[in-house]
Amino acid sequence: HELKNLQSFFKDQKTPLIPLVKGALLLTYAHWEGGIKDVSTRYLQHVEQQKYLRKDLKSNFLALESISAIKQASSSNQLLLYQQAVDHIRYNLDHRYRLPNIVLIDTESNLSTKVFRNVLSCLGLSSVWVNFETKQRLIDVALLKTRNDIAHTGQTEDRSEIELAPVIGTVIELLEQFRTE
Repeated sequence: HELKNLQSFFKDQKTPLIPLVKGALLLTYAHWEGGIKDVSTRYLQHVEQQKYLRKDLKSNFLALESISAIKQASSSNQLLLYQQAVDHIRYNLDHRYRLPNIVLIDTESNLSTKVFRNVLSCLGLSSVWVNFETKQRLIDVALLKTRNDIAHTGQTEDRSEIELAPVIGTVIELLEQFRTE
């Protein structure tokens, strides 16, 4: 709703003030990252609420559920811990799927297309990347790089050349498409 209001505002502006453009770019990026994280987390919770058995789910869900054990084995480099992680997966397939009590969707505070592809993989949706691939430049440059330039370096470069209404519209479309997927 907030993005649609911003989009309408910038459609009507002939030459918007630079601070408003910068603020809108930051807000648009925040909605991009937050929307992806929120929808992803809700989807994982939805899958858990369906009370599936582990054996009925794709491997990404088993990997997510076992991530703590895998990380622990990886950091220790002890075969015994790897075996325990494998045994946990192997011998508990007839148990109900449960999410671990950790953050599973990590946007790394920089939702680039590389990170976004990892989120898709976590959700078992790697194949839908093709639906977003044409927007790679928008995500990595118009959103992320611009956000980082403004937020992290305090760059005061003029951003008035950016047509915000189409950028915001595309982000709204991407979020709606992601939610649908």
